[in-house]
Parts: sequence; structure tokens; C-alpha cells
Amino acid sequence: MALVAIMTLSADAVPAAAGSSADDRGPESDQAVQHEFDMARPEIVRLNQLLNAELVRALAGWTGAPSAAMQRVMEESSHSHLALGDTTVPLHRRLIERQRLEVIAGFKWLTATVGHCDENGFGPADLLDDRSRSRIKSVSRCHQSSLDRDQLDIHQLSAANEASVIELKLPPAFQKRMLREARRNMERQDAEIASTYAHRRAFWEATDDLVKFFDTHPAHLAANRIVMDDGSDGLAAEYLLARFIETSKQQ
Repeated sequence: MALVAIMTLSADAVPAAAGSSADDRGPESDQAVQHEFDMARPEIVRLNQLLNAELVRALAGWTGAPSAAMQRVMEESSHSHLALGDTTVPLHRRLIERQRLEVIAGFKWLTATVGHCDENGFGPADLLDDRSRSRIKSVSRCHQSSLDRDQLDIHQLSAANEASVIELKLPPAFQKRMLREARRNMERQDAEIASTYAHRRAFWEATDDLVKFFDTHPAHLAANRIVMDDGSDGLAAEYLLARFIETSKQQ
């Protein structure tokens, strides 16, 4: 699961992206827009904290149902019917609605991702059992498919985040700052995901190679250690086991 990615997404607070220094602020109208951002900031921070709380619940093992607080957020958004581009609505309300939509999208991503693959580990004896090896192969396929799907989904969430900035119809200077920050965050996030997922793919590839080896090379347990029936297979088994252990440390 892309835990690092979702944490990055939830930390993308809109007001921080649009903040400006005293020297960078424009005329009085720009100060009024900045005031709208300042008004929205506390609620946006709360929404981000809520999404992180849902992540913690997911890690602790959940049923996929939203918490009471998340359920309220979803109901508030469904009842608001607020268009982000409706400039007759005060900007702070549209900024809050934008963040509600971001948080809801993040939550839906969590529910579609967490707990869909078996997280149980395996021991030496499992490598020697046909049924256990079959289970491990199935788990590996599930996780590798999830990695591919999640990486695309998270990039699409980031792209939607950028599109919603344009939808707000902000003054040019504010829009430029927010888009710049959104693109910077997307580039950083994509790089982090690529690195994290490379380690995870290496682990599951090492798992596949290890399990496939024991499909065709008989072995037995002695003092809870794997001993190859054919002594000439020992070096290859040791290499695959060492590679599996090393990649597991990078998870």
C-alpha cells in the first residue's frame, strides 16, 4: 500500500500553497483574497488531520466504513452542491469545499486499497509445502498488481488536485503560486512513490524467485532450517534466501 503517498496527499494544505510574504502581497484586493485563505486554513488543517486519522484506522485494521467524523464530511459535501468556480460564493467556502473533495477522494482511495491483499507472512516450512507456496504466489500477484494500480491512482489524484486550482478562478498571482506548488508536490510525490515502489517490487520479485525455486528443488527442515535434498542446490538456495531477506529489510 502507498502509505507514504497518501500521507503526502493529505499534507497538501491549500492555504500553505497560496501563502505570500509581506513583500509579495499585491493591492488591497489581493489582501482580501489572502484573508479568505486565512479564514479557510483552520478547517483545511482539520480535514487533513481527519484523513490522516482514517489512515491510522486503516493500518490498525478496519472494515472500510468511514468514521463518524468522515461520514459527516461526506454528507456535508453531498448536501452543499457548491461549485468551486462559482465566484458568487465566498472564496473561503469554496476552498474548504475543495479540500473536502480532496479528503473524500483520499478516503475512497484508502477503502479501495487497504486490506485487499493478504498481509500474513510465511516461514521456512511454507516454502516446502505445495499449498503454502501457491498461496504465497497468489499474495505476490495481488501486491504487485496493487502497486501498479495505486501508482496510477495517486498520480491521477494529484492531477485532479491541480485541475481544481484552475476551477477556483483565483486572481492570477494566487493561481500561479498554487499551481506551482501543486506541480512541485506532484513531482516530489511521484519521485517518492517510484523509489518506495521500486523497493516493494524488488521484494515481491525476490519472493517469486524464492518460491519458484522450491517448486522444482526438493528440501526438508532440520532444526527449523531448510536443507536441500541435493547438496548442489545449497548455494542457489542461500543466494535466493539472502536476497529475499535483504529486500524485506527495505520495506
